[in-house]
Amino acid sequence: MFQRFHDFFHIALKYQEELVHHCAIMVRDLEWNIDLFTTVFGMRVIQTGENEFGCHQVWLDGGLQLISANEELYSDHGLLNHIAIAVSDVSDCLEKAHRYPITVLPKGANWIVLPTGLCIEILSDGGER
Repeated sequence: MFQRFHDFFHIALKYQEELVHHCAIMVRDLEWNIDLFTTVFGMRVIQTGENEFGCHQVWLDGGLQLISANEELYSDHGLLNHIAIAVSDVSDCLEKAHRYPITVLPKGANWIVLPTGLCIEILSDGGER
């Protein structure tokens, strides 16, 4: 099943300039979640690291970023940390975004928060993190 999604995703990349690049979720047990997504869905770990809070994080090839969160961070962010959207022109996208009541995060101009609290990371379609 994952292979069909993977093939579809790459076909979609050819026809759409803006797409969801990855979805970052907060998890209490990183190892358990890695095991679940690799075993059940056949995803592979493609990158690991730490964020600015010292939380371990893992990127899976299915477009998921898992962030290990202590209780305080988990309750502050909820389950969804952010979604990342890849666009062909980051500057143009940010200019359009500023027409709305958004908040820019200190971590960078490409990190915006909507009035609903949804955090969006805007990436170039090259997919740099």
